[in-house]
Amino acid sequence: MDFHTLTNVIQGAGRAALSHAQQEAMDRVQEAATEAAIRAQRHAVAGTGGDFELVTYSSTGCVHCSDWDRELQAAQAEWWKMEHPGHVVFDRKICWVGRDPGPNAGECNDAKVDEFPTISLFPHDSAGGREEAIPYSGPHTADDLLVWLKYHTSEDIAPDYDHFW
Repeated sequence: MDFHTLTNVIQGAGRAALSHAQQEAMDRVQEAATEAAIRAQRHAVAGTGGDFELVTYSSTGCVHCSDWDRELQAAQAEWWKMEHPGHVVFDRKICWVGRDPGPNAGECNDAKVDEFPTISLFPHDSAGGREEAIPYSGPHTADDLLVWLKYHTSEDIAPDYDHFW
């Protein structure tokens, strides 16, 4: 069942027909969609999509994704406080809602996501298009992500340094 069908079912049958877990999952999906729309408007108003886009692909039923979300929020808040070399847009794609495809299932399939959470940094070219993803495979902590982000968004990357997590 896709996101729009699930939304119609909820509207038609009412929230009482869903289990508590399904209601929570739908609330998270709707919250994420609202946040994504707000971010898109904010970046459109600013006139920039960012130099980089950090995308977290997740599933609402994934415990590791929930833990990662807390770390990601801490990292994002800290990123804006510190002096950093590149403008990063933080984005979240919901691939699955329980056992059903989530609102971003198509993008998750295009990115060949097969485990959750999957974190990828996309540099943008001068025209604003996405370049090849840089996968993050380090520890799922805010501090480690910030070190990795600062390294990959720096213009002073050492040419002989070929692996960072």
